[in-house]
Amino acid sequence: MKRLKMLFIVLAMACLVWLFGERNAYRAKVKEMQIKESELVDHFFDLQQEHESCFNALFLTETKMDTLMDYIHELELKLIDK
Repeated sequence: MKRLKMLFIVLAMACLVWLFGERNAYRAKVKEMQIKESELVDHFFDLQQEHESCFNALFLTETKMDTLMDYIHELELKLIDK
């Protein structure tokens, strides 16, 4: 009976050591995932700023294109009138 108790105590201690190791591994994994998440959030905001910059450039280009098209249309009308 004494050996059985000793066996259970050793097994319980082994389980505790294993659980502490798992807990530490889990904490490390959580920290790694938090770092990855913050990197992805930073990348998202960088992409959002890049998109805004490209959209503004596109809007400016469209405005200039409209101005040029109006100017071309006026020149065509002048050529037709002559």
